[in-house]
Amino acid sequence: MQVDTPTLVVISVLVDAALALALLHAWRTRTTYPGFGQWFAGTICWSVGSALVLLGHNITPLFIPKILGNTLIFLNPLLLYEGFNRFYGIQRRWWRGPLNLSLLLVSVSLLF
Repeated sequence: MQVDTPTLVVISVLVDAALALALLHAWRTRTTYPGFGQWFAGTICWSVGSALVLLGHNITPLFIPKILGNTLIFLNPLLLYEGFNRFYGIQRRWWRGPLNLSLLLVSVSLLF
């Protein structure tokens, strides 16, 4: 089953709108929201990544928008997780957080 591009764009816009409503609700109900920046960055990563994957087929070489777009899309859940942890004040070790662990693994892989 394949979904056409306009349907994917509509789904992406609806997801972004739902995330924006959740951010607005969290911001209005709590004046000091420690994870707001992570949520906002995750929403931006999702939007830019979706646009690159869906609309970047004219960019050559083609793998650059695909890799960059999918990387930005996959950063969204990591940033949301970090935002939840900061919002609820969950204490954890630095290497147990998925964002920190993924950044560590990427930097180690770049060394080789």
